[in-house]
Amino acid sequence: MNQASPFVISEFKNPSGKIVFRVSGQLDGKRVRKNFSTRAEVVTERKVLEIARVPSWYPHDAPWQTQARHSAPGAFT
Repeated sequence: MNQASPFVISEFKNPSGKIVFRVSGQLDGKRVRKNFSTRAEVVTERKVLEIARVPSWYPHDAPWQTQARHSAPGAFT
């Protein structure tokens, strides 16, 4: 199942009349809008923004991994 990205890619016409690609969305409660001249650039930036949304503790200190590290092998808690 594909999840919709919180960052939207759209075509945008600059005041100069040039058509560009725009990625927009919210990151840490702040609006993000960036323009790029090629679709490949905007897709790459959207991936970077999606990675930036991942909590800083994930996956290294995820609760399910922290407990597993401190539990005895085969122990169920």
